[in-house]
Amino acid sequence: MEKQQVIDLWQTCFQDDESFVSLYFSRVYKDENTIGYSENNKLVSVLQMIPYTMTFHKTEIKLAYISGAATSPDFRDRGLMTRLLGDAYKTMRERGIPLSALIPAQPWLYGYYGRMGYSPVFYQKVERYTSVHNFHEMPGFHRADVSKKEIYVFFDRMMKCRPCCVQHTFEDFEVICDDLEQSGGELVAMADDLNNIVALAFVQVHDGEAWIIESLYSHDKIKDILMGEVTRIFPGMSLNLIIIPSVNTTDNVRFGMARVIDAEKLLGLVAAAYPYFKCTIRLSDDILLENNGFFVISDGKCFIIDEKDIEPDYDINIETLASMLFGDNHVAELLSFPSQRPYMSLMLN
Repeated sequence: MEKQQVIDLWQTCFQDDESFVSLYFSRVYKDENTIGYSENNKLVSVLQMIPYTMTFHKTEIKLAYISGAATSPDFRDRGLMTRLLGDAYKTMRERGIPLSALIPAQPWLYGYYGRMGYSPVFYQKVERYTSVHNFHEMPGFHRADVSKKEIYVFFDRMMKCRPCCVQHTFEDFEVICDDLEQSGGELVAMADDLNNIVALAFVQVHDGEAWIIESLYSHDKIKDILMGEVTRIFPGMSLNLIIIPSVNTTDNVRFGMARVIDAEKLLGLVAAAYPYFKCTIRLSDDILLENNGFFVISDGKCFIIDEKDIEPDYDINIETLASMLFGDNHVAELLSFPSQRPYMSLMLN
């Protein structure tokens, strides 16, 4: 794969500025995570599979995040991206990656990726505050003046506490911080009297408003202190805080999708986490045929059997399986299935 051709196609299809493109292709891009199609020695369709991990039922799994999926305008509507995604799924399975995720660039793409087996399982919610909102202040806290490595230790510990959350390495964290700085944003870390970090906010500015795109704090009472500090750094701006939805409400906003790559592996982890849970699933996958089968979860294990005349508890396709694995509490109760709503943030698209 010729890197410059990938850059050229990216710039043709996306509206990112030069500083972001330079950062991304110098720090994130890797040839081995990129697949594409060429015609007459010119790259015409490409995608990247960026490796991450995600907490999942008290363990961590590999996840491939689809980034930079692009087809040259002259070669669209020929099924090239559909073929590329199919190839990507096979590559992921070969690499032992059981799950893929992505953030559609346009709303209409939810339908397209749904046909490719993805399900909209990532949601977020926005809390909005006016520029005159007064946040409660507490003595004994100040803006932290510590190294990026020390901040990352706090960040990593708090992220790993989230039960179903995409994780970031220190290298990811450094790129995220550099991108934030390049775009005029701010990383705000708060510390207590002992200089222990207790809160962290990643802040961007869009159209004269401050957006906290990720926040982590050791206690709910610290939230107001963090928000107050952000308003001091960005005075006169209304403040928008992106949070993890606690319940399924109408003001939750979908923003990402997941696709099961290895059903047996994920169901096996569910079985191990819930040894008393029992169910049978007949699963169909039109693209990754390896996922087709009759799965039995029992006694802490998942195995595949010849179904014969057995009626399954669930007769579903691969998209529905993702919705079940990564549903909210309502889905879990309705289907009597141990679902976990996932979350991801700070992804470089």
